Amino acid sequence: MPKLTPPTPPGSQGHSPEYPKEHPPEYSQGCPPEYPQEPNAITRLSFERVRNACPIETLPEPLQPLAVRMIHACGNPEIFPHIRATKNFPHPLPATPVENIPVLCDSAMLRIAIRQHAPHAQCLIHNPKTKRRARQNNITKGMAAIDLYCENNNAVSDTLFLFGAAPTALLRLLQLVREQHCPLPKAVFAFPVGFVSAVESKQALLEALQHHSFPAITLLGTLGGSAIAAAAFNATFERQTSRQR
Repeated sequence: MPKLTPPTPPGSQGHSPEYPKEHPPEYSQGCPPEYPQEPNAITRLSFERVRNACPIETLPEPLQPLAVRMIHACGNPEIFPHIRATKNFPHPLPATPVENIPVLCDSAMLRIAIRQHAPHAQCLIHNPKTKRRARQNNITKGMAAIDLYCENNNAVSDTLFLFGAAPTALLRLLQLVREQHCPLPKAVFAFPVGFVSAVESKQALLEALQHHSFPAITLLGTLGGSAIAAAAFNATFERQTSRQR
């Protein structure tokens, strides 16, 4: 049974988040006279500041780069203690060529954000069949997209599901799994966001993992979004696609 393990909260083991303690300076010309401009240097400095703000090293080693990218994506170190992942996540995903993994996203924004690593990823939210099913059944398009995918795809057990918008889409997938209308997914990146059903959908994922075994990562609470979901996915497959280039 997978176990979702919480990280050590910020402030423990001698670490504390480093937040700006003063207002930004005012510049007469509207911008600072000197600022970082080289892309790789900016990225390195950003990741360094994330690690200074949070005890990233308390996480399992495979999860550390994902956590750094997630925090970097939203600019908020306070999400750190709310990250949950199954044991050894993201393994074994990086061992499988990403082009051989079907990927379903719950939004077009998320699909675009991961296309560097998964140009084959799908999003059915704007599919005419999805819209028609949602309208006929008075359900969200996210739910209808999950129904459509699971009914017409024999590769659900090989599919990596990404949720960065719709809590109802995640809930529908978990419902279909619970009712044995579809097999277990290959993995779930669960980052629905919002004030209606986001918290409940993530709790439902935790409960599902008490009975079913599949890799999963989530962020408890109302926070989430496509940027965080894409950051976790891209960090998972970044080294793999870099080796292929």
